[in-house]
Amino acid sequence: MEYKFVDIRQRQYRKFLIALKRYQPEEWENIDDLPMEVYMDMLVRAAIEAEWFEEPPDLDEMRPKDVPDVAMAVAEIYSEARTPDPN
Repeated sequence: MEYKFVDIRQRQYRKFLIALKRYQPEEWENIDDLPMEVYMDMLVRAAIEAEWFEEPPDLDEMRPKDVPDVAMAVAEIYSEARTPDPN
């Protein structure tokens, strides 16, 4: 499935970063120690909360095997948002 994102602005980027930290479980102080499934869930939830999607997916109703596709799309948009334009 293809997901459509808005043109990310600083307010949405900041909101995403704050939400990402808030969704991090206390059991894992270091984000690098998170199980991949938890990290992917966090990415999608933070992007939904930060209003990155034109039409946000209903994450809680998704099958777990479908979450990685959405998380990878979010990760790609995140990377694009923080990469300076070379021109």
